[in-house]
Amino acid sequence: MISQRKAGSYPAEKACAENLPFESNSFSHAMTVFSMHHWENRALAFGEMNRVTTEMFVAITWDPKSDPFWLTRNYFPEIYEMDKCIFPDLEELNEHFVDVEISTLRIPHDCKDGLLAAF
Repeated sequence: MISQRKAGSYPAEKACAENLPFESNSFSHAMTVFSMHHWENRALAFGEMNRVTTEMFVAITWDPKSDPFWLTRNYFPEIYEMDKCIFPDLEELNEHFVDVEISTLRIPHDCKDGLLAAF
């Protein structure tokens, strides 16, 4: 993805969430989009998010306590069962952050981003 960026784009840094190569308080905000289930040590990564941000960490994820949607319920129940085990429970966020707010992110019918629920 980095190689596909347009010339002149803001610099991108390749790193692991558990060991961010930035000074403390480097950013006002940090964000992750469907990646927390790939992190090897979420507690360490959450500590890094708290270390490098001054205002807010935004996490777009899937709630493993939610009901499956039609595709995983009717056709791929094994994906639903696997994801329940690897996605962080939303309560886990309360252990690492203060003032956690959880809200539903609606996926538009014409979403083309490729995440599973978009199809």
